[in-house]
Amino acid sequence: MQGELIRRFLIVVAGGTGTRMQSAVPKQFMPIGGIPILVHTLRQFHAWDKDLQLIVVMHADWIGQWHELAQTHCPEIVHQVVRGGQERFDSVKAGLACIADQEAIVGIHDAVRPLVSKATMQRCFDAAHRWGSAIPCVPVTDSIRMVVGSGSKHIDRAALRAVQTPQCFSMDILQKAYQQTYQSTFTDDASVVEAAGFAVELVEGNRENIKITNPEDILVAESLLLPR
Repeated sequence: MQGELIRRFLIVVAGGTGTRMQSAVPKQFMPIGGIPILVHTLRQFHAWDKDLQLIVVMHADWIGQWHELAQTHCPEIVHQVVRGGQERFDSVKAGLACIADQEAIVGIHDAVRPLVSKATMQRCFDAAHRWGSAIPCVPVTDSIRMVVGSGSKHIDRAALRAVQTPQCFSMDILQKAYQQTYQSTFTDDASVVEAAGFAVELVEGNRENIKITNPEDILVAESLLLPR
């Protein structure tokens, strides 16, 4: 890890079941260029830091198939596979239970964000090492309105940021934050950490780091991932 004494871990949350993609397989297994999205994601991080400790958390029903896919597409990438829980919160908690190093910096990443840049990874882990937390964000470019009753009102987009992953934290902060009881307002790890009373540091993300959620996102990812 380039001379660092602090070990780095990455929990990859791969608990999707394909509902919004209207697919028979989870979206993280859907292929881009014949390679599952999750493999693309793992390759991005492995290329950045081959010493990064990888933990993949997914639904129990898909673990067997994932082992077959991983053996075919990325046998060189060592990673631990963990059974996920009902909510994302539970899955992250299951991943954290595999980390014994109390001094670690831990990143948590969506399996279906295969376009995260090496610069974003570096900024997030470095900032979390320095401040205890770091989440990548990009400015909001669309005009935004908030629904109020039967009407709506304009919101100044200059004060808004779109949040990405990996969201990185010191292990001690995550352990304390994930002792809380699950709440429906926990939409990401930053919201869990903030609810526990910790500050969250924002760092620059990369705009290409989209979350593949809908079928049209596959086309965008193909145009960016595949050689022309």
